[in-house]
Amino acid sequence: MTRHAAATPAVTSQPFRSFVELILDRGVSEPDAVLVADRDRRLTCAEFAGLVFRLARALEREGCKRGDRVAILATISPEALAVRCAAALLGCTTMFCPYKGSDAGLRALLASIRADALIVFPETAAVASGAIGAGSVARVMSLGPVPAVDLDLLAIADTMAAEPIPTRAHAGDLGVLVSSGGTTGKSKASRRSFAAYGRMIDVGPTRDRRQLVCMPLAYVSQVLADQVLVGGGTVVLCERFEPGIVLQTIERERITHVGLVEPALVELVDHPSFAQRDLSSLVAITHIGADAPANLRWRLLERAGPILAHPYGASEAGIISILAAPDYDLCNPELLATAGRVLPGVELHIQRPDGSDAPPGGEGAIVIRSAAAADGYAVDPKQSGFRSGGYQTGDLGLLDADGYLHVRGRAADAREIDGSTVMPLDVANALCAHPEVRYAVAVPVGGGVGSIVTLAPGSDTGEKALREFVRENYGDRLVPSAVLVSDRIPTTEQGKPDRVAIIAAFAAVSSS
Repeated sequence: MTRHAAATPAVTSQPFRSFVELILDRGVSEPDAVLVADRDRRLTCAEFAGLVFRLARALEREGCKRGDRVAILATISPEALAVRCAAALLGCTTMFCPYKGSDAGLRALLASIRADALIVFPETAAVASGAIGAGSVARVMSLGPVPAVDLDLLAIADTMAAEPIPTRAHAGDLGVLVSSGGTTGKSKASRRSFAAYGRMIDVGPTRDRRQLVCMPLAYVSQVLADQVLVGGGTVVLCERFEPGIVLQTIERERITHVGLVEPALVELVDHPSFAQRDLSSLVAITHIGADAPANLRWRLLERAGPILAHPYGASEAGIISILAAPDYDLCNPELLATAGRVLPGVELHIQRPDGSDAPPGGEGAIVIRSAAAADGYAVDPKQSGFRSGGYQTGDLGLLDADGYLHVRGRAADAREIDGSTVMPLDVANALCAHPEVRYAVAVPVGGGVGSIVTLAPGSDTGEKALREFVRENYGDRLVPSAVLVSDRIPTTEQGKPDRVAIIAAFAAVSSS
């Protein structure tokens, strides 16, 4: 039997308090401490709590109540965090809504989560104009003046009292919907109760943490922010990811933790000013959400030093395992191909096609059970992936003899080449060993595997030379069936490699 069940923390009998209450408690316990900041502002715990209470009263005046589903098309801003907390305080189910590429896409998402209200910002209202005009939700409100929206919650909140109000949320109420990454072209919203979401973000004290959030709140950034706010730390917001601005912010704000997806990590570490900035405050740059070949990790460690951390998980499952210092280091090259050890409270099975557990070291489907996992999707709680109290990640993997998890990639991406199974991760890893390859992403293309690569500045290495390098160093079976050399890797809104766009690029080349 190949499984790993770490010790589960003892259950206490303390009364339930939602994540919002835990954040707002800091307005009393440490009123003058800075809770959240952006480029121009510093909001203390007391100021943030006051804003949440005023916004909650504004929302309640406009008819929001316990059980309503509130979608927020947010900027990366203190107001976005505050209005989400305000809605949750009223017992509403909240969702930071991903920007969709079309009016139809946003309308479909709002319908799928059965949204009762939509909150937009002046910067995001244009994206939602079609949904607003089509009457996709009963109530549309804004945070700031928007010509097409009559209800400005900030203006209304300015007239409201800042005194505390009691939460309306119950532990078992549906509390949070979290969007999946949408790398296959369609985002799904996984659902958690207030209690389950609280378990997901409970990572213990974070008092000394200064967390930089520079990626959209619709994805894992909201989890990172809540972990830090609940745990006692400070969240610093950057309105978008731009590597030069992020590096300036890290230096200026003495940031300790940053969470990025892999393409953004590559851009940050390769930025010309990376070596010139004072980044001594950094404790960890966490990279998530995409395949990170061992050879890429080696190069990034050489550039950044041993401050990288790589959690493996999913919006549906929470964090499953993590590779971090001292394991994540050039001194441990054999561990760079792993996702670290399974976290306490997570039960992990490596499952064969017949449903039985694979033998030790055997490869199979990764299935997990965790108190932090979602209980299904908003559209259909029993939709694919959630079965018998567990979640099937869709990934292949194995646990080695030392308990380290090796994630091989999506089971559907496996290809049979020369009589053996080849995963795109293996092809990308072979290409990342080339001294002039900055980054490579591989995807299934027909019966083979194609890869798109970015090269070091000034390199003129071509497809033929890259394929020959792989053949000489890794054998014929890992030679990509096609290679595209590009200035940039297409990415999704979240910043992950955009598989749909990459596969379409290969199709366009083959048909030309």
